[in-house]
Amino acid sequence: MPSNPQSGNSTLSDQQTQTPSFPFDSDAERVLVQRIQDAFSKTDLLRMKELVAINEEDSLTPVELAEYTQLSQRLFQANTSRLKAINELATLRGSSFEATFSEFDDGEHWNE
Repeated sequence: MPSNPQSGNSTLSDQQTQTPSFPFDSDAERVLVQRIQDAFSKTDLLRMKELVAINEEDSLTPVELAEYTQLSQRLFQANTSRLKAINELATLRGSSFEATFSEFDDGEHWNE
């Protein structure tokens, strides 16, 4: 499933702006899917992975530690928002949370 990663500080060039490719039963469903797909930019995800690797070596500089902390907080907030939207979408569709979550589990945004 195509994703639409976005973050508050990312540029339009590293964001995908396409609408999801499956049909929607309502405008509410379309809005919820868009909320789910609005996540970190690929640039932010790559930087987070770099910082995680550096952190595992216990070699973060103070500047990197501040960046790591900020990105971690933003990722937590983005995932919380996405999970709430998935729950709302599951309720709207009358399906389980697990089934709805599996539609959006791309492996990139949930394990950081």
